[in-house]
Amino acid sequence: MTKKDILAVANKILGIYLVIRAIESLETIALAVKSVKRLLPSEWTRAIWVLSASIVPFLLYIGLSFCLIKWANPIAAKLCARDLTNGEISGIGKDALQEIAFSTVGVFIIANALPLLTQIITQLSYQGEWKQRIAPGMWVIIAGVAIQLAIGIYLFFGSRRLVGLLKKSTG
Repeated sequence: MTKKDILAVANKILGIYLVIRAIESLETIALAVKSVKRLLPSEWTRAIWVLSASIVPFLLYIGLSFCLIKWANPIAAKLCARDLTNGEISGIGKDALQEIAFSTVGVFIIANALPLLTQIITQLSYQGEWKQRIAPGMWVIIAGVAIQLAIGIYLFFGSRRLVGLLKKSTG
């Protein structure tokens, strides 16, 4: 495994993390849409700014994640272009390192989502008749946490399949 290989793996991992951040930013978009619905037609300029401010981070996250995943190897090659000691680093294989890294990111994502899940459960348990009182914004938060947990669990338990998929997709 060379430094370039490790940087390529790191680029892919960062790309996947940015996808998670993009999913988190969907909550902001949903809340912005909800607030724009309440504005008067004379306030459309404000509405455009509110929507733009919520959509731009999502687009940046998605764009950067696509670039980091799709062009992980060329980016790593550019970063290592001046490094003359680009030899083998360790006996661990590239696939094994990717599996370890994806599993680690999965644990990180799960660890970030669990406190939110606990807060949601606590809040809902105090409300009583919770199905009738959950605000639309809360459903967005619940969905975001559920998606984070699903992705984290998949990364943790499905890292081997993900490595195979990435290997096929990037050639």
